[in-house]
Amino acid sequence: MAQGYAGAGNAVVAAAPLPNFTRLFFPQDSSNTLQIPERFIVELDRPLPRICSIENHHGAVWSVFSETIDGKHYFARGWFRFARENALRRGDLLIFTYERHGYFVLKQYWAGTRFPPFDMAEALCMENDEIASSADDDDV
Repeated sequence: MAQGYAGAGNAVVAAAPLPNFTRLFFPQDSSNTLQIPERFIVELDRPLPRICSIENHHGAVWSVFSETIDGKHYFARGWFRFARENALRRGDLLIFTYERHGYFVLKQYWAGTRFPPFDMAEALCMENDEIASSADDDDV
């Protein structure tokens, strides 16, 4: 949070929220391109660059091209790879925060939940724990 001082008092001034937009992922509509809402585009102080970066929840970054097609803005080339490599699933909630010019940070939530996806290692540990606990249940 940015801090500032107003007059004689020490007032804390909150930083302006970063522009963001949300999308639900549906493969039939968003596998090859993802439309960027017009309301988001008009909030920006300058046009999106041709090449944008998207950072996932692990800190890995992908490059995607932003394109305008029939007056609508999209993540295009590079989006399919991003979607595949981040295992986007039908109905996942995607929240894109515009951190700086051409750079987005994505928060992804599993369809119908408020939970982000696991690391593969976490999922494997969970499966092993579930197997162990279900075996323990049989002993009772």
